[in-house]
Amino acid sequence: MARTVGEINAAEESRAYQIELLKALVRDSPESAAPWRRLGRALSELSRFDEAMEALQRAQALAEAEGLHRRAIQCRKGCVDEAWHNFGLVLRALERYDEAIQCFERATSIDPQYKAARMAKRDVAKVLRLRAATGAAT
Repeated sequence: MARTVGEINAAEESRAYQIELLKALVRDSPESAAPWRRLGRALSELSRFDEAMEALQRAQALAEAEGLHRRAIQCRKGCVDEAWHNFGLVLRALERYDEAIQCFERATSIDPQYKAARMAKRDVAKVLRLRAATGAAT
């Protein structure tokens, strides 16, 4: 299908705008893998491969961090409560708030005095209440 120069220019401008939106999303959630992955894919589509590689490597590193924490919570000895807390922090950074709260609850079920886990759970609960009040998706 033939495209006019105007259509091609509009599509390129749209992609550039998409990149700017994704960069803003990455600035807002730098510890979340999903925006980095989407930015990498969009940059790749524009043949900006060096930038795409950096974004995709960041996404991969964040995803690997989640995997490490998932393995740590399977331990039966050591600081299992801390592993649950750390995993909750990763999920919170990924904006997976419901799962994060479950991890913080698991940490405090192991150690009811675990102040950092209690505070993290409280903070995530506040985020969820604010999102509910403003109609934002969780």
